Amino acid sequence: MMSFENRSGVKFLKWTDKRPVCMLTTSKNHQCKFVQGTNGRVKPDAVFDYNIAKKGVDLSDQLSAYYSCLRKTIKWYRKIIIQLICGTSLVNAWYIHKRWGTKNMTMLRFREVIIDNLLSNEQICRYIPSHKHVLQSYEGSAKDTRKRCKECYKNMSNKKGRAYATNNTKRVKTYCGLCEGQPALCLKCFNKLHKNNK
Repeated sequence: MMSFENRSGVKFLKWTDKRPVCMLTTSKNHQCKFVQGTNGRVKPDAVFDYNIAKKGVDLSDQLSAYYSCLRKTIKWYRKIIIQLICGTSLVNAWYIHKRWGTKNMTMLRFREVIIDNLLSNEQICRYIPSHKHVLQSYEGSAKDTRKRCKECYKNMSNKKGRAYATNNTKRVKTYCGLCEGQPALCLKCFNKLHKNNK
């Protein structure tokens, strides 16, 4: 073990256990001396104090790291939010359930039960409300399913006649499933018709 102290009372400690450990401390109680613990292990006094103070936080971080949801992202605040919801909050909930709940569950099983309950709720699982018009695509190949855009055909036939509209209206594979008759619509016409339904 090595230790140094500057004039301001900041102590630097380097100690090797399984790997090198470096610590800075300003506590006057730390003498940077070896102390024997209750289990017979010998460590510096600063390391013992650190382990006692950080025990709960280290355990929480360890449990949340087993099934981490974190991914690389440019926006740093997303990682904080995901860690709080999917990490810390779930660990706290699991601990409360383990202590006062009726069933003893592993962390993995607890997460699976929460996910199953969330997915079983149709209101949560349904990304798009049933009353909202959505542009859908016909099943099958484009060659067999393409139809004339209803609005383009209507506008073109009013201006230049049916024959011209029949030959020049663009054919699309998309339609609105909630409109009457499920008419074929291009994206431009769909947005125009449903601009108040967003």
